[in-house]
Amino acid sequence: MQGDAWDVLRKLDENSIDALITDPPGKFGRNWAGMGTTRPHATEVHGRTYKQPELDEEFVKQAFRVLRKDRAWNTLSKEKRAKGEFPKGGAACLIRVPIENKTTRPHIQELIRLAESAGFVFYGEFVVALDMIGMGYDSGRDKGAAWLLFHAGNRNGVLWDLSVPNVIQAKRIRNPCKGDAKEHEAEKDPVEFTELLKAVTRKGDVVLDPFIGRGRWTKQMVSEGRHVIGADMDGTWPERIASEDYGYAGETPN
Repeated sequence: MQGDAWDVLRKLDENSIDALITDPPGKFGRNWAGMGTTRPHATEVHGRTYKQPELDEEFVKQAFRVLRKDRAWNTLSKEKRAKGEFPKGGAACLIRVPIENKTTRPHIQELIRLAESAGFVFYGEFVVALDMIGMGYDSGRDKGAAWLLFHAGNRNGVLWDLSVPNVIQAKRIRNPCKGDAKEHEAEKDPVEFTELLKAVTRKGDVVLDPFIGRGRWTKQMVSEGRHVIGADMDGTWPERIASEDYGYAGETPN
């Protein structure tokens, strides 16, 4: 879908999404963003306009509305698994944020507060360790990021894939002179998305990313039986993703 993330969320049905995962473009209070090599709040790059809106009360309210409250989770009980009885704990919502420090902490805490006020339960975070130094300013080095994990309900089950690491090792997408060049100015390693989605979803689930950008992770998750709804203000990326060859690997999901 092409469109503003807020508008896209309003168009989706209530209780229709099994997981929301996104790397939003917000600055999280880093007022220096927009100087030097960092993308400013709104700029034109290669003829495309990029904006960095902060997530707000309306965003988390709409995100909570569209996520399923009856979402099933895994169970450690062999007897319940054999009967197909799984606990209902609400769909997962994963939001990527900068590493917490003096500058970003108040804004990350405010995001958590907003999400909880909308009905989400905050469970914690997964840390991403990047393989090379970036152009960070907060702590001297941009060493990685974190994914905040929320649930649209009181989750009382376990992850579907217990092999997901607490610290995800990811590559920093490099500049255009490298072999694994980035195409989107804010592109991230697909492993960040795929590791998490395998843990919080299963075959047949519907995943939403309202700031999908390049969305390289989409192909793998579709091949593993997930359905993906991706949206972006710049229609170049949803169109590019939709045009790629997405053949299901193995059984087609229900």
